[in-house]
Amino acid sequence: MILKSLHTEKNFNAEVSKVIIDTMSKCESEGGFIISEIVAKSLPKNDKGTPVLQIEPLSNGLLQLSLNTDILPGKTLDKINQIFANSKLSIANTLEEAVWHESGHAKAIFGMRSEDVKKLYDELSKIHIEGISIIAYDDGAEALAELEVLRKRGVKVSKEWMQFYEKYIGRKY
Repeated sequence: MILKSLHTEKNFNAEVSKVIIDTMSKCESEGGFIISEIVAKSLPKNDKGTPVLQIEPLSNGLLQLSLNTDILPGKTLDKINQIFANSKLSIANTLEEAVWHESGHAKAIFGMRSEDVKKLYDELSKIHIEGISIIAYDDGAEALAELEVLRKRGVKVSKEWMQFYEKYIGRKY
């Protein structure tokens, strides 16, 4: 239903929709979280650029995956993968890895109340992890999401990075 809706109503390439939904479904079952909604909408530009995908906390610990309608519609999977491959901000090189990145955010905040998410993000905003990516250095929440990509790739990381991941994600790296 969501796949058809994205393709027909939002002009998302069918292959793009399938990668997003299939990858997030795998992340949900492996990660122990649930995305209650997938929405296609315009996502505002921030000081680092324009988000393509974004996990947003809803009330009562629920999560929404937002897909940017200013970037994704009308593009092939190859074109979107090229956008990620050319980005210098994140280590995600493909749309699939970008979904993994977002699943890192989801793992960190699933089940939390809005005020607890805000407290966590305030705490993480003061943490700067050097050596992963630009966004990981700027914000600990992004570092967690980047570590999720590294974990999914099977990359071994330092004990310090592993402990950071395990402390905030609540499971083994």
